[in-house]
Amino acid sequence: MRLQSSAVRSAYNRLKENYSNKDIYHLIRKTFPKLPSRYITHAIIKASTINQEYDNIVFGGKSIFEKLSKNHLQGKQRETLKNQWKENRQFNLVSIGTGNNIEKGNLLLRFVDING
Repeated sequence: MRLQSSAVRSAYNRLKENYSNKDIYHLIRKTFPKLPSRYITHAIIKASTINQEYDNIVFGGKSIFEKLSKNHLQGKQRETLKNQWKENRQFNLVSIGTGNNIEKGNLLLRFVDING
């Protein structure tokens, strides 16, 4: 999840710089070689959606970022906010599946009901 969150942020920044989707794909592939290609394309789709909806965005939350940038907090209070901001930035996973009967959704992600 951390790698894909970073890939989404990277793709968003490249879209702001007017890179093509193909160039973005190759840049992300080079930067994150362990990230599966499906997750790279999903990151580009997510970044383009964000780019269409918002002019400027702060990943992790604008209010938390503004509090952290004021530098008036110290100690545990600052560390708590910093950890919350990092969690908001890193723990998002975008997974897009197909609707055909052959693959039955996304091959890299499955939800299994253990008790049922």
